[in-house]
Amino acid sequence: QDASIAGFANFTLVRSPRLTAATFNGFGSHVNLDFDQNTNAPLGQVNCTSVVAATNLSSLGHGYQCYWLSPNQLKVILGGDASLLPTDTLTFIGRVSDFAGISSTDGVEQSVVVGVPSSLPTPKITLSGPNQVSYCEEAVLLANVDSPRKAAFSWTVVNDVALNSLVANVSGPVLTLTPAMLH
Repeated sequence: QDASIAGFANFTLVRSPRLTAATFNGFGSHVNLDFDQNTNAPLGQVNCTSVVAATNLSSLGHGYQCYWLSPNQLKVILGGDASLLPTDTLTFIGRVSDFAGISSTDGVEQSVVVGVPSSLPTPKITLSGPNQVSYCEEAVLLANVDSPRKAAFSWTVVNDVALNSLVANVSGPVLTLTPAMLH
C-alpha cells in the first residue's frame, strides 16, 4: 500500500418520489395526488389501474380517469357514483422514478389520507313548484343541486306534523303532494 496515493469520490443520494398528499378539489369531482419531487411520468392520461390500488378503484365511481398534470401531480377525475370521501385512504401503486430516472417506486405502495379542499364553493340549490296549492290539487316540488357529486335529499314540513310524517321518507329530488296528503 502506497500512502502517497489517495482517492475520493463525490456522490449524490437520490430518493424515489414520495406521495405527500391527496386533496379533493372544491367541487369534490377530482383528487390531486402530490409528490415531493418531479417524477419521470409522461404528462397526460394514464390508465388508473396502473397508478391506483385495486382496493380503491370502486370508490372512484364509474368512468374515472387519471392524468399526470405535471411531473409531480397526478389528477384523478372521479366518475359517476364515486364514494371516495375526505379521510379515506388512497393508495398509489404506480411505477415512477425521480426525474433523472435513478430511483424508482417500483413495487412500493404509498398511501395517504385524502384531505378536504382548501375552499368549498357554495352549492347552488333551486326549488321549483307552485307557491300556493289548494286541497284539491296535486303539487309537485322539484329540488336541484348544481354539483358534480350525487346529492342526497330529505324533505321536512315544519308547520304540519301529520304532513311531515308523510314526506319524511321521501329521499329523492321530487316531492309530490296529493290532495289526500293535504287533508
